[in-house]
Amino acid sequence: MWKFNPIFSEHFVLEQRSILLLLSLLVSLLFLIFLTRMASDHLEQAIAQTTTTDRTNRVILDSEQLISSLRQTETHLRGYLLTGDPVFRVRYVSCRDSLSGQLAIIDSLIDHPGQRQRMQTMRGIIGQSVAAMNNSMALKDSQTTWPGLADNVLQSKALMEATLAVNREFQQQQQQMLNRQNHLRQQNYLLSPNYLRLVGGVSVVLLLFSSLFLLTELQGRIRVQRQLEEKIQALNHSNAELEQYAYVASHDLQEPLRKIRAFADRLLLRHRARVPEDAVHLLEKIERAAERMQTLIQDLLMYSRTITPEGHLQPTNLNQVLSNVKSDLSVLLADRHVTITTNPLPVLMAHPSQVHQLFLNLLTNAIKFAKEAVCPIIQIHYAYLEETSHMPEELKSNTPYHYLKFTDNGIGFEQDYAQKIFDIFQKLHDRNAYEGTGIGLAICKRVVANHGGSIRAEGRAGQGAIFHIYLPDVQKTE
Repeated sequence: MWKFNPIFSEHFVLEQRSILLLLSLLVSLLFLIFLTRMASDHLEQAIAQTTTTDRTNRVILDSEQLISSLRQTETHLRGYLLTGDPVFRVRYVSCRDSLSGQLAIIDSLIDHPGQRQRMQTMRGIIGQSVAAMNNSMALKDSQTTWPGLADNVLQSKALMEATLAVNREFQQQQQQMLNRQNHLRQQNYLLSPNYLRLVGGVSVVLLLFSSLFLLTELQGRIRVQRQLEEKIQALNHSNAELEQYAYVASHDLQEPLRKIRAFADRLLLRHRARVPEDAVHLLEKIERAAERMQTLIQDLLMYSRTITPEGHLQPTNLNQVLSNVKSDLSVLLADRHVTITTNPLPVLMAHPSQVHQLFLNLLTNAIKFAKEAVCPIIQIHYAYLEETSHMPEELKSNTPYHYLKFTDNGIGFEQDYAQKIFDIFQKLHDRNAYEGTGIGLAICKRVVANHGGSIRAEGRAGQGAIFHIYLPDVQKTE
C-alpha cells in the first residue's frame, strides 16, 4: 500500500515557498522599477524645466536690454541734434546697428505663439522708430530748420511709447510663464527625493524580507537534505543487505539443485531398465526443470553483480574483449557457422568484466534468434561521436561518445517491443521455442548504465535487429 512520505511533502512545501518567493521578488522588483522610473522622470522634467526657466529669464533680460539700447539710440540722436557733436553721431550708429542682432537673439529663444506675435509687432514699431530717427539725422545733416526736426522727433517719441507698451505686455507674459515654470520645477524637485526615499524604504524592506525568507528556506532545505542523506544511507544499507542476501540465497539454492540433478541422473543411468516408462519421462522433466532453475540462478547472480560496478574504470581494449568472447563461444560459433565482422575497436575506460558480459550477451542473443537454415551474420561497427544532436535525449550534451552498433540477420522483432526487451524476465517468444531466462538484455542495459551510457534497440520482424550503444569518453569528459 502506498504511504505518504513526509520528506517529499516538506520538499514540495519548500518548492511552493520558493515559487512564492520568486513571484514576490518579481512583483517587488517591478514596483521598484516603477518608482525608480517615476523618480527619474520627475528629475528629468525638473532639469528640462530648469533649462526652460533659464531661457525665459534670458528672454526677459534680453528684452530689457533691447529697450535700453533703443533708449540709448534715441538719447544719442537727441545729443547730436542739439549739439551737432560727431561723437553722438558715432554712438547713435553703433546703438542702432546693435538692435537687429538683439532682435534676432530674442526671436531664437521664443517658442510661445503669442509672444512671437508680440515680438513681430515690436519689431515693426522699432523699425518705424529707427526710420524716423534716421530721417531726423538726415534733416540735421541737411541743415533743416528746427520746426521740421521737431515734428520728426515727436513722431519718434510716439513710436518709442508704443514700443514700450508692447514690451511691457511681452515681459508680463514672460514673467507669468516664468512663474509657472518655477512652480513646476519646484514640484518636480520635491517629488523626486520623495520617490527616491520610497525606493530606498521599499528596497530595505524587500532586503529584510528576502533575507528572512532565504534564511528560513535555507534551514528548511538543510533539514530536508539531512533527512534525504539519512534515507540514502538507510537505502544503501538495505541494498547491500539485499545484494548479500541474493548472493547467498543463490549460492544456497544451487547446492540442492545440483543434488536433484545428480540423483535424477543416477536414477536414469542405474535403474532406467527397471523404472517404468512414465517414471523415466518424469525424471527427465525434473532434470530439465532443475537445469532451467540453475541457469536462472546463475543469470540472477550475474545481474546482481552488475547492479554495483566493481572496482575502478580501467583501459579496456574492445578488440581483446571481442577476441575473448569469441573464444568462449568458439564451439557455438563453429556449430552455427557464425560470421562476425568488425572495424577496428577502441581502447576506452571501462569495467573489463562487464564489457565482456555485454559483448557475450549481445552475440549470444544474435545467435539464439537466428533464422532457421540461415548462417548468422553479425556486424559490429564503431565510430567516435563528438556531435550529440542525433543521439538519445538522455545523453549529456557537449560530451564525446564511443558508438557501437551490433547488427544481425536474425528473426528481428516488432519495433513496439524495443523497450520491453530490456526489462528483466521479459521474453517475446515461447519458452519452448527459444531457450533463455529473459535476463541477458537486462544485464546489457545495466552494464551500459553503469558506464553512464545508453542502449536502444531497432528491429523489424524477419529482418534482423540492431543494437545502438553509446558510451561516454570519460577521459575527454573529465
